[in-house]
Parts: sequence; structure tokens; C-alpha cells
Amino acid sequence: MTPRSVRRRAVVAALTAGLAWLALAAPLAPAADDGAPPPAADDAVSQAVRATLADIAATTKAIEEQTAQATREQADLEREIRALRQDVAALRRQAFETDQSDARTNESLARVEAEARLAADRLAALHTICLDYRQAFDSRLGIAEHQSVADPLARIDAGLAAGDDAGRDAACLQLLDLGLAHAGRQTAGARFAGQAANAAGEVVGGRFAQVGPLAYFVSDDGALCGVAQAQAGSVYPAVFSGFDAEGSREISRLVEGGRGVVPVDPTLGYAVRIEQTRDTLWVHLWKGGPVMVPLLALGLFCAVVAAYKLITLGRTVNSTAEARIAEILTALDGGDRPRAQAIAASLRRPLGPVILEGLAHPEAGKEHLEEILYERLVTQTPALERLLSPLAVGASAAPLLGLLGTVTGMIHTFKLITVFGSGDAKLLSSGISEALITTEVGLMIAIPALLIHAYLSRRVRRAVSLTQQSAVMFLNGMSGRGAAPAAGGTTPCSGQ
Repeated sequence: MTPRSVRRRAVVAALTAGLAWLALAAPLAPAADDGAPPPAADDAVSQAVRATLADIAATTKAIEEQTAQATREQADLEREIRALRQDVAALRRQAFETDQSDARTNESLARVEAEARLAADRLAALHTICLDYRQAFDSRLGIAEHQSVADPLARIDAGLAAGDDAGRDAACLQLLDLGLAHAGRQTAGARFAGQAANAAGEVVGGRFAQVGPLAYFVSDDGALCGVAQAQAGSVYPAVFSGFDAEGSREISRLVEGGRGVVPVDPTLGYAVRIEQTRDTLWVHLWKGGPVMVPLLALGLFCAVVAAYKLITLGRTVNSTAEARIAEILTALDGGDRPRAQAIAASLRRPLGPVILEGLAHPEAGKEHLEEILYERLVTQTPALERLLSPLAVGASAAPLLGLLGTVTGMIHTFKLITVFGSGDAKLLSSGISEALITTEVGLMIAIPALLIHAYLSRRVRRAVSLTQQSAVMFLNGMSGRGAAPAAGGTTPCSGQ
């Protein structure tokens, strides 16, 4: 029940109680005096009371009907309220579920955004890897492959330079396909048309056979056949064709038919380049510049002197001299002077002339004979030592001339650097070659000359020493035959 209906019922009950009290109190009222109203008035009151009671009953009934209707409406409202509360609870559950769904949606959206950022980062990293691979791809290509992949590489470069991801993605896929094709050619080989430069620098058309990192080329007319190698400053490879007929024929078979027993360069062209950089002896010497003229003249002089002295000193006295001196003394003891002179004449220099001079003075005393032998030995020594000093001078002058060539070559190099700069090494090679070749040749002359001079000087000293020993032996033998030494005599052949 609502508060309004309760108040209404209280008002109706109060009115009913008041009217009932009036109805009960009216019969009990005292009789009126002579001036009281007549009994009709009592009837009127009674009728009024009955009418009022009737109204009250009608009102009460109406009130009860309204109360019943209010109760029904209240019940309906309560049912409606319960239904609304259920609806509110359902709506709250729905709102909670919606909030939960929104939270899950936001979480999923954040996860998707994170995955999208990660995918974008990965895509950017892939694009960077593709760019790096593209920059290094040219160095992975074979010598002749540049010509066969020039157009695809141009399209890939255009795609990588595009501003949209779709173009870069397509270019990366094309680059991947091209890299796989390149890997297939590296393992299985490939043949394709292309152009190469001959020895004269002319570009001719032909076909290549790519076998791993090696490439073989045969021109369309068959005149140029060999191994293709990179050529500095040119997009076309050069062809090394220094093979015999069998090698050229096998290369043609490989290029034309796909099979052949071809020469293989495991150094990937470096051996060919080294072979091509080798010069002949005269070309190498010519690069030394004008200082090479006196250097070569000095080298020739040292070589002639060394050869001459080796021949002449090879004919000097050796270790058999003492045995020959014993034969001479034995012949003299037997009185066979001609045989002794013949043996002395067969002795090598400088011992032969010294002994012959001693035999020419058989009656001389020991001191006199010693002076004679020493004098003869002194006259023989300059012949032995002749040209040794010029050889030593040549050995000393050769490195100095080489140093002079080094200085002139470096001066020439710095002049070229002043004019052309230091960017091109080929422009500096002439001055550097002049500087290094002259030093090389100077040392090649000086070192053998010094060694030969030392050897020849030792041969001269050995020959003089053997001659002195043999002369002392001869002097002692001659003095033992009856020539008594003078008192206070000096050491034989000492020159004192």
C-alpha cells in the first residue's frame, strides 16, 4: 500500500467513528423544554444521520473498491517493478558483459596493433636486408653474369627505390628469385649470350658458359676462345686465350654443347693476371730508366772481371805443390838437373817461376837464395791481385747507382702526383718501377761481386801462402845439400 491510500483510509475511519458517535449520542439527549423543536426535527436529524451513514457506507464502499483497485494496481506495479528490476539486472549483466567484451576487444586491438607494428618492423628489416643483399649481389655475380641479369636488376632497383611498400615487396621477391637462379647457375652451370673484349680491346659477341665462379667464352666467329676474367674500368670481361689447340677445342665444346674437359684456374683469375703482369727481362730492365745504362755496364764489367779472375786463379798453385817440390829435390839429389827444371816449369803460378829462379842460382847461400825467392814471389803477387780492386769498386758502386735510380724514380713519381694526383696507381707505376728496379739490379750486381771478390782474395792469399810454404821447403832442401846458412840469418821468404 502506498502512503496516500493509508492516509485516505485513516480519514474515512475517523469520519465514520465521528458519525457513529453522533448517531449514538442523539437518542440519549435530554428532553427539551417547552421551547424545544418538535419531534419532526428529531426525525430529520435521524434521517440526516441515516443519510450520512448511507453516504459514509457508500463512500466506504467506494473507498474499499478504490483500495482494492489500488491493491490490484499496486500488485501490478510490484510485478512491473520486479520485471523492471529483472530488466535492470539483465541490463547490468549485459552492460558488464559489454564492458568485458570491450576490454577484450581493446586488448585484442592492442595486440593486433602490436603485431602490426612488429610486422611493419619486420617488413622494414626485410627491406633493409634486401637493400644490403642488392648492394652485395653484384660482387656475387660471375664475371659474365652481369650482362644476363642487367635488365632484371634495373627493374629491381626501380622497385626498391619506390615509395610504397607494395613496390618494394615485389622487388624483394624478384631479387629473391634472381638470387635463387644465381645459386642454381653456380651449382648446375649455365650458358647464355654476351659480349667480351679481345686482346685489342674490341668488344665482340659470343656465348658464355658459367661453371661456378668460372666463365668461358667463345665468340660467334670462333676467333676468340678462352677464360673470361674481370677487366678494370670496363663492364665487359676480357678473355685470356693463351691455351693450346686441345684446350681451346674443349672450351668450344663446353660453350656450345655443355660438356668438355676444360682448364680450371683455382685462383679465380689471379694466376692469369700475375702471368700477364710478368715482363720479359729486357722490358723489366727498360723500366729502370736511364740509370740502368751505367748499372748494366758496371754489371757487365764485374761479370767479365770475375770470370777472368776465376779462370786465372783456377790455374794457381794447389795443395800438391809440396809433393812436386819433393820430386824436384829428389832429382837434384840424383844429379838430374834437367828433370828438376822440367818439374819446376810444370808447376803452377806463382810457385813455378819462383822455383825456376831458385834453380837458376844453385851456388847461392841460403840468405841470398831466400832473397832471390822472395823477390821473385813479390813480382808474381801483383799479377795475382790484378783487377781485384776494380771488382771491389764495382761491387761498392752498384748499390750507389741503384740508390741514384731510386731517387730519380721517386722524383719522377712525385712530379706525376703533383700533376695528376694520387688516385690512379697506373700513372705512378713508372716512377715506382724505376725506383725499385734500379735498386734491385744494383743489389743483384753488388752482392755477387762482393762474394766473388772475397772468394778471389782468399784464393790469392792461399796461393801466396802455398808458394811461401813450398819455397821454404825448397830452400831447406837446397841448404841441406851443402849450402850452410850464414850466422844470424833471417826467416826464409819473410823479406827481412
